[in-house]
Formats: sequence, structure tokens, C-alpha cells
Amino acid sequence: MGQRKFREQVTAPSFNPVVSFTSTGAIIKNRFVKLLSNAAIKHTTGTSGRAGIGVALAAATGSGKKIPVQFFGQVQVHASTKAIAIADWVRATSGAASTASNLGGTVRTTTVNNQILGIALSSAAAAAAGTQRLVTIFLNPTINTVALV
Repeated sequence: MGQRKFREQVTAPSFNPVVSFTSTGAIIKNRFVKLLSNAAIKHTTGTSGRAGIGVALAAATGSGKKIPVQFFGQVQVHASTKAIAIADWVRATSGAASTASNLGGTVRTTTVNNQILGIALSSAAAAAAGTQRLVTIFLNPTINTVALV
């Protein structure tokens, strides 16, 4: 790009880490979602489905809704019932998505070197199920092996 005869301001290339996808069911705002083969999204649930594409930035009560999903950068996400400290590596929780259980799309700390979604930039104390807490993370879901960390 550059400047034309030094009369134009130099700007960084645009990068939009938010893409909209169609929901397959109810979506809870600030929870991790995974991308399905039909290009739709749902919450990360179960131990085999924790690898998420990003964080839902809006809620939906049913399927067919367009949901913006942030897939990179600084974002707030719901914490599980476990304590999270600043600089902890985080992964998505398993279990059915529910605001009552803090499962399905929430994050928890991990010492396992796979399915890492990012690093915590804020902390949250342990809490009872149903207590909604947000933590800020640097989302980088491509960090999935110890060789990349």
C-alpha cells in the first residue's frame, strides 16, 4: 500500500476477527462455540467437542439466527466454577450448555497441552454453579500443541 506522494496517512491492513454464523439452537452470549460441517455453530460440549472456533458475541433463543463470533484477540468469556488466575492457559469445559451449571462453552484452566483456546488476562475466584463470572482472555485457538507454545 503505502502513501501516494506522502499525502495519504499510512494505515495498518484491516483485520476483522469477527464473523457471523448461523446458530443450530440456543446460544449463550460470551460462551465458546464450535463450527459444524454445515457452517453453523453450537456450544462446545462433550470431551471430544471442546475445540472451539471462537466466542459468541450475541445470544439466540433458537436455531437460524445470525450470531457474530470473535475468533481471535482479547475477549470476555464466561468462567466455569473453577478458579482462574491471570496467565492461566484456558480450554472450554465439557457438558451441556447451561447458565445454571456453568458448563458448555465456559472456560477453565488446563495443564494439558491440547485444546488450549487462549490465556487468561484477568482472574476469577472459584464459585458455585449458576454464578455467572466473566474473565478476559487473549483468544488464540490455534495454540493446540506443546510444540507451538
